[in-house]
Amino acid sequence: MLGRKERIAEIDLIRALAILGVVIVHTTASAVATLTPGSQIYPIYNFLNIACKYGTPAFIFISSFVLFYNYGDRPFGRERIGVFYKRRLFYIVIPYVVFSALYCSVKAFDFGGFSGWVSLFRSFASQLLTGTAHAHLYFVFVNMQFYLAFPFLLRALQKNARLANGSIWVGFAVQWGFVLANAYLFRYQDKGSIALSYASCYFLGTYAGLHYERFRTLLAVTRDKLKSKYALFWCALWAVWLSGACAHAYVWYLARVYAVHYDALLYEWLWNVHTSASVLVLFQAAVWFAERLPGRAAGALNSLGRCSFGVYLMHPLVLIYFEKYFHSGAPVVFHLLNAAKLACALFIPWLFTSWASDRLKWSWMLFGSNAVSRKGERKKRRVTSC
Repeated sequence: MLGRKERIAEIDLIRALAILGVVIVHTTASAVATLTPGSQIYPIYNFLNIACKYGTPAFIFISSFVLFYNYGDRPFGRERIGVFYKRRLFYIVIPYVVFSALYCSVKAFDFGGFSGWVSLFRSFASQLLTGTAHAHLYFVFVNMQFYLAFPFLLRALQKNARLANGSIWVGFAVQWGFVLANAYLFRYQDKGSIALSYASCYFLGTYAGLHYERFRTLLAVTRDKLKSKYALFWCALWAVWLSGACAHAYVWYLARVYAVHYDALLYEWLWNVHTSASVLVLFQAAVWFAERLPGRAAGALNSLGRCSFGVYLMHPLVLIYFEKYFHSGAPVVFHLLNAAKLACALFIPWLFTSWASDRLKWSWMLFGSNAVSRKGERKKRRVTSC
């Protein structure tokens, strides 16, 4: 059996930057909802809330990238498929079920949602099957759809080089085919729970995984490249990223403050441009950080990246209880509380995930393969130090 490929340094850095975006979006959500739209600081909260929506698309990109990087040039027979789904069951599905049960229970017993055990179990079963036990769990639900399709997609791309080489454009075509069909035919309200809504990010990750060296070379920044044709590409990329983020934030600002609403497809397009460009910029930033960041800073970001699944699953729980016990209408206190809420939502899950992954044998049931990999690295360090 072929061994596992070399771990890519920038992946954990992208995860760290992605989870920062996710936590910022969820932390600012209540501020955007409660703050007076006409206040001077409202545009800042609105911008952070929209501009940082790159987080989940970045995780989707990473999910696809890692799989196609590891399996793209390898046979994927029955034995390997069995191992693949066993790992997803243990390290994705079980943590998803545990946290779905946790959020369902918290809402039922601590926030007045309990109306009998039969009703609770029915509600939990429904939420589990739709990824709705809490708002953020849709990401895991969407990714499970991708995992089901992965063996078939991998086989198709391995057999068709032209399809693999054009996978980026295939992704945009598939996504917008679904978006337009839903807008004019199906009209399914919760399309964000369908993996096809993120096909451009999945296929961008597909291309990056299958052509990693080419992809990294394109985005890696060096002095020589700053004076070459790459510089023009980067300027265009950064311009699209900045303009996409600003335009995306602006249309939402108009909607929230002045009730000016545009066609839903415009919001969809701006989100797609903004997040797709963000993924490329994040990858470029991660490559730069991996090569140039000082040891401690790189170590901290790598740690956050490796704990990102735990932070993703846990941080809404911190937000729920922070907002329950800490709130104020006084402007200065309000902003200080939001800063404290952001810090708690990031650092409490990060520290707990890191501690549990090192200390608890069953931590894989909460945080998946992160817990296993951290234990393996700790054992390796012990052996090396001996």
